[in-house]
Amino acid sequence: MAAVLWLADWVQVLVRREQPVQQAAVELVGILAVVSLACWQSSYFTVGSEVSIDGYGHYRINLLAIVDSNGWSYVLLRVLW
Repeated sequence: MAAVLWLADWVQVLVRREQPVQQAAVELVGILAVVSLACWQSSYFTVGSEVSIDGYGHYRINLLAIVDSNGWSYVLLRVLW
């Protein structure tokens, strides 16, 4: 949604000629580069056999695990005793 709002504003700036076309193009390339870098860093483009879901469901935790760890917390065991 934010991208659509930004794109609408970007087009409006171009139509009203409030900004030179070269500067708007630099802005577009910069935004696309930053978004692509963020997607790459968060492994958005990872596809294929390298993707592994081993342990999904086995290595899980809920928000109460710090308070009620059911005897599995080494840290809280030391703090409480």
